[in-house]
Formats: sequence, structure tokens, C-alpha cells
Amino acid sequence: MADDTTDLPEEQLDSVEAEGVEFRGVDFEESDFDDADLDEQFLPPPDRSREAALIAAGLSVVAAVLCVVAPFRAVYTLRAQGISASFDGWGRYDLASGAQHGPRYGVALTVAALVLVIAAATRLRDLHPVAETTEAAQFTQAIDAIDATDAIDAAFTGDDRLAAGVGIAGSALLLGVLASVALSIESTVSNADSIAATGGTATTVDVGAMLWLLVGAWVVSVVAVYLPWFEARRRT
Repeated sequence: MADDTTDLPEEQLDSVEAEGVEFRGVDFEESDFDDADLDEQFLPPPDRSREAALIAAGLSVVAAVLCVVAPFRAVYTLRAQGISASFDGWGRYDLASGAQHGPRYGVALTVAALVLVIAAATRLRDLHPVAETTEAAQFTQAIDAIDATDAIDAAFTGDDRLAAGVGIAGSALLLGVLASVALSIESTVSNADSIAATGGTATTVDVGAMLWLLVGAWVVSVVAVYLPWFEARRRT
């Protein structure tokens, strides 16, 4: 079928082309081919993997420092009849004899700190500046990365996977110590309530700073693992 606009005078034809011509049910206008719209739709987002790796490494170091500091703080403090007693993460009681000792959480936390430092070092080992690419190269990369699975695989190097694995191991070890400390405090609180309920000496249990330091360290370690993964997903 011939184009209906071919028989129009030249002045009307120019007007129709300026306003937009409906062809096969699709209305094409000049605004549909705006360069900014094409860039926004097809060009991949900027690569911020270097920044994500730097922040993740810094957060891992912060979590490691908190793991080292936490054992020197009190796990909990017992208060009864004007007397208080507490012990820290290395098991040292402030009012007990030298023969008595509490759990040495500091040993496991030291190991967790070392693992987190290794994760940070692995993250920084082969860190390179992100190369600047032209818009044409970015467009080609976007076409090549249509398959989301391939794009995610390409975003992670061997060092990225190793750093993520080591970071997860350190975070898991830290979570185990945190759970052990929380259960110890919960058990002590329950025992104190039970003694008071049976007519014994009323005892209060104050949660020490060590628990909150461990909570902060674990949250920071999780963010350190999640941030590079989120950046890789954002660029797919």
C-alpha cells in the first residue's frame, strides 16, 4: 500500500513530518529519539566498584578493631546488697580469687579479628582505578551484558569472591561469639530472677559494654560483605 502522504503538497508534507507521522500504527516523533533518553535507557550506570571495595575494606578493619576492644569490656555486672562483681571478655573477675576464671571470649574474637583483616587485605590486593570509557564503549558493554547472570559473574573477580568468602567466615565466627555472650547473659539473668523468687538475695544483672560492641562489629562486618555485592548487582 502506498504512503498516504506522497500525494500531499510539499508544504503540507513538511508540516506532517514536523508534527510526526503515524507509520504502521506507531507514532514516531522527534522527541522519541532524544540522545539523553537513549543514554539513560541503554548506557550502564557508572562503575563504582573501586569505591565499594575501599569502603568494604575499611569497614572490615573497623569490625576487627571492635573485636579486639570488646573483650576488655565487661560482659555483665552482678549487683547485690551494695556489692558488685563483673568479669570481662577474657574471663577476669574483678572480685574473685585468682583460681576462678570466666569464659575466654577474647580468644575467638581475636581469631575473628584476624579473619576480618585478611578479608580487608584480600579486597585491596589487586585494587586498580576504574578505567574511563567512552559512551560508545559503555553502550557495547551494555549490549554484551544483557544476560544478568553473565554480568554478575563478570563483575566479580577471583579476589572479590575470595574476599567475600573470608568476610563471611569472619562475620559468621563473630556472630557465634555474639550468640554465646547473649546466651550467657540471658542465663545469668534467669538464675538471678529464680534466686530472688525463692526468697534469696535480690540480685540485678547489668549488661556490659562488650555485648553492644559485638553487635556493632557484626553489623559492620555484614555491611562490608554486602556493599560490593550490591554494587555489582547495581551495574547489571
